[in-house]
Amino acid sequence: MPTLDGLTTTFLPSALFVIVAWLSLFLPPESIPGRIAMAMTTLLTLAAMFGAVRQNTPRVSYVTALDVWMCACVVFVFLILLEYVIVLCLIHRKDAQSGAESKGGSKPEKDEADGTGDHSSESNCFNQFLSNGKTRRVVHTTEDTLYITPAQRSVSMQFTEQNTCKGKSSCFCLPDARTVEIFSRYTSAVLFIVFNSVYWPKLLCEEEIESLR
Repeated sequence: MPTLDGLTTTFLPSALFVIVAWLSLFLPPESIPGRIAMAMTTLLTLAAMFGAVRQNTPRVSYVTALDVWMCACVVFVFLILLEYVIVLCLIHRKDAQSGAESKGGSKPEKDEADGTGDHSSESNCFNQFLSNGKTRRVVHTTEDTLYITPAQRSVSMQFTEQNTCKGKSSCFCLPDARTVEIFSRYTSAVLFIVFNSVYWPKLLCEEEIESLR
């Protein structure tokens, strides 16, 4: 079983560093210096702590429980840093797509404002998708109101989601950055709790077996 000195100098500080890195997930993605500083500081500190622990412990040919703990903490912090890189890539990709759509859609907007623009086949498909035998007249101009029932509104939302990737080579949509952030917050916390619930009972069980021999 780990001694009190080992708990206070190695296990507890490393666990707190992982928690600090996990708290960085609650910062907005726009605060790049703050999140990078928190993740990188904890990662470098854990690496330095791991090196100091390896120097102060006797050299053995097998992997110890302390090695497993320190490596797991380093991996958790690294995954949090990797998640932030993925979020930044998703935000950059979304901004690039929004810029391309705004440049490409400037001319159609002008035609619609003049009332001379031709409606696309997607709008006709939208009208057919809403019709259920009692079709209401759907006005396409931006100045008029689109009159649809609540049931048709839910159907139109499904139609929009299904046609988000329309016109692309593949219909694989990347997840939203906010979705990745929320998923990472809960997943990383659950994984760290599961790791502790497996690590400590196994360590205590092995210590009891060693003491009985």
